[in-house]
Amino acid sequence: MAMLLATTIFGFAPALSVVHAQPLVIFTQHDCGFCPPSVGSHDFKMGVKNKQGFTIYVQFSVFGMGTSGDNFSASSSCITVPSNTVSNNNPLTVTFTNSEIGETFTVNYLLQWDTSFCTSLNNSLSASTSFTVVP
Repeated sequence: MAMLLATTIFGFAPALSVVHAQPLVIFTQHDCGFCPPSVGSHDFKMGVKNKQGFTIYVQFSVFGMGTSGDNFSASSSCITVPSNTVSNNNPLTVTFTNSEIGETFTVNYLLQWDTSFCTSLNNSLSASTSFTVVP
């Protein structure tokens, strides 16, 4: 009798559902605007979506390493991103010179974030691309 009861209980158990975790903070934008860039000032536009249930604080950075040894970097100030919102079109400005025409850069985009005001950003996301500077 006990065997029959156990079979009946387990015979009607609901199926197991598998749920894949979705990231709670994601890049919404990381591009070099008008690529490839030309000589002069150029904005890299960066964005983030906060799917958390609380405010996060974000800092964007962009780093470039050129094939001829030139480098560039730029970072944003601390940006407040409230719960369930998007912060797009945050520009990071870099200037390219005539000597960098024809140089190919490997570019790394970095998004650092945390729940405190940019004093220690313990979480990060990154992406990368490359381009060659044109006249």
